[in-house]
Amino acid sequence: MTTNDTLAAGIFLLRNCFNLLLVASLLPSAVGCATHHSIKPPESQAVSANSSGSEALKPENTQPYTVPAGWQLVWNDEFDGTTLDTNKWTAYVGNTTGGNVYYTRRPKNVYVANGLLHLVARHWGSHGYSYTSGQVRTEFKYSKKYGLIVARIRMPAGSGFWPAFWLLGTNYDPKAQWPHCGEIDIPESAGGSPTWVQGTIHNADVNGQDTYQTLKYYFPTPGDTVTNFHTYGILWTSNSITWQVDGLDAQTWTNWGAASGTNAFPVPFNQPFFFLLQLAVTRPGGYGGSPNARTPFPSEVQVDYVRVYDRPAATTPGSGANPGNHQPAQIPPPISATLPASAKP
Repeated sequence: MTTNDTLAAGIFLLRNCFNLLLVASLLPSAVGCATHHSIKPPESQAVSANSSGSEALKPENTQPYTVPAGWQLVWNDEFDGTTLDTNKWTAYVGNTTGGNVYYTRRPKNVYVANGLLHLVARHWGSHGYSYTSGQVRTEFKYSKKYGLIVARIRMPAGSGFWPAFWLLGTNYDPKAQWPHCGEIDIPESAGGSPTWVQGTIHNADVNGQDTYQTLKYYFPTPGDTVTNFHTYGILWTSNSITWQVDGLDAQTWTNWGAASGTNAFPVPFNQPFFFLLQLAVTRPGGYGGSPNARTPFPSEVQVDYVRVYDRPAATTPGSGANPGNHQPAQIPPPISATLPASAKP
């Protein structure tokens, strides 16, 4: 082999070594990209009504709600169809409840599939707002005065999310009647703090300003959050409202309203209220924190059912007694909290 041959062979070997090193350096990135795409499905697959993923399937009721003896089902929606039941609900369009979100009735924001109602928040701007989402309400279609009202819900975690199942008095008017109409939150969740939920009642004081009583409930099982299904409800009588989480009485309110005048007890919780389910997205500094780069979009509220029970008038407890097997929650004890002075997000 000549000197030139030796030199050529050396150059050939060096080139091969360089190529091998180049391929090896690219392999981790290639593997990383493949892994990323395998665990994060496309947006349409993640929330599509036609998706066959396990998250879209109706879950087993691992936390069944035991109805107290003597209470009878009078209204419900199990969301077992393929469309929203418009005899019961209206998909609200607009933003009268605040937040940096525009509610639509588009199927990408509101749909029923696999036994669940889906309310989906997306980072899609509309009508001057940064996000779109879903809200449904029974206004002008169904309202209830007193009774046992229960829903089974899972909610998303993420800074800026404000999901809620809440009630407003039927004298509500977006321009003038809040808080005179009253509000009951069963529950609401601050998306940035998913280990607890909050129950709140709002009413007007003697000057017509918002006053409220509220409580946080921390889930007692380590690792449990609002992203799992839980049952939330109220047992509402003529002089008490008991807030329940997973069948436990977390708090009972027996005194509200102004000391005197038109807003005095038991106003406003002595009239029918209608229901709302929604996933709000807050403005900067809002309840639940502001959306940030880690807030997962799209995200959704999933509702398994909403059920309303009545008890025959002759046996309905007027003292707010806890019927049946509903026992006070003890572990961990709820902790009082303060809400912003504003209304919904």
